Amino acid sequence: MNSKRVLILEAAMKCFAQKGFHATSIQEIADVLGIAKGSLYFYFKSKEDVLISAFEHYYDLMTREMLSVAKDQSLSPRDRLSRQLLLQLEQIMQHQEFIVMMMNEQAIQINEEMHRFMFKSKSMTLYWFYESIVEIYGDEAKPYAIDASTIIQAIVADYTSYMLLYRKKFEPERLIAFFMERLDDVVQGMMAQSGKPILSMGNMRNFIKMAQEWRGQLISPVDQALNQLRQLVSDMPGTSPVQAELLACCDVLDEEWAKPEPQRLIMKGLIAYLRTFEQPELLPCLHSLEMELK
Repeated sequence: MNSKRVLILEAAMKCFAQKGFHATSIQEIADVLGIAKGSLYFYFKSKEDVLISAFEHYYDLMTREMLSVAKDQSLSPRDRLSRQLLLQLEQIMQHQEFIVMMMNEQAIQINEEMHRFMFKSKSMTLYWFYESIVEIYGDEAKPYAIDASTIIQAIVADYTSYMLLYRKKFEPERLIAFFMERLDDVVQGMMAQSGKPILSMGNMRNFIKMAQEWRGQLISPVDQALNQLRQLVSDMPGTSPVQAELLACCDVLDEEWAKPEPQRLIMKGLIAYLRTFEQPELLPCLHSLEMELK
């Protein structure tokens, strides 16, 4: 996002947190930045546009950080979800005043753009939990993963509201451990009872489809190519020293790309090394990855 737009959003969030959305004027936001009111309208068409853009900007930042954790193959699926929950909690508390203001504000217009953002965030969170649950508990949990995702979201939201609205103090690590224990109770309980789920891919397909589309927009072409490469290697029949070596290369590529300033020469060298294994099914993906790194 344009750096000027980011500065405006940061200033607006501070003003909204201090005075409230309705009580804050565009002029006040411009004054904080030391710019003319008309300059602000060059970037945003209205105060409502500023608010929605702030939501989207910070939600996308948090989502990208969580996707970065999802790529960390040194963590187990359970540890990845725990780390992501902790990250989410830290981000919420960092913007506590702004979030509390929004929860307390009355009659904020729910226009089409705001409705779209709410649907996006709901879909992305649902799908994030869904994928994590299947990774942790296996395919046996798939029929219950959307119900379990909905239940754990409600638990997390309620405890978070105690922290935000009533200033309750919880030890973050203990709270995350508690969430994971409750997730165990929910998922394992439903699998043990083998009951019919309420929510399924059938009646929630629109949420899942939208989440997949929006996530695709957040994932860079390099990330997509790396994910595809790992999937191709993982899908190779049987197990062999060659497959283990290929997976080790995928780990190194992921680790390098996750760095703030990845060394593209190192990654290109690994791609050249992968070509020496002469696996035809990998060549198109390796070529795409090589092109994206230029």
